[in-house]
Amino acid sequence: MKKRQIIYSSTIIVLGIIQLLPCVLLVSGTIIGNVLGIFYALFVWYLWTSTKNGRWFSVELYRSTLRLEKFLLGCNVESD
Repeated sequence: MKKRQIIYSSTIIVLGIIQLLPCVLLVSGTIIGNVLGIFYALFVWYLWTSTKNGRWFSVELYRSTLRLEKFLLGCNVESD
């Protein structure tokens, strides 16, 4: 795996984590935090599935995750 591919995959994964970080509200101790977390998760899911860029990003996030897992763990990782 080339250095550029590793940087690209890592960037996509970090952006995905940053977008989903507010979903931590789901495990907060208050009802308001839980409701806000659910609404935010639904909003992110809607954006990722309804727009062309969102669908591209979700596919790239999945592929990047598989690519980095295969690079880190070797050939024992199942892939498509």
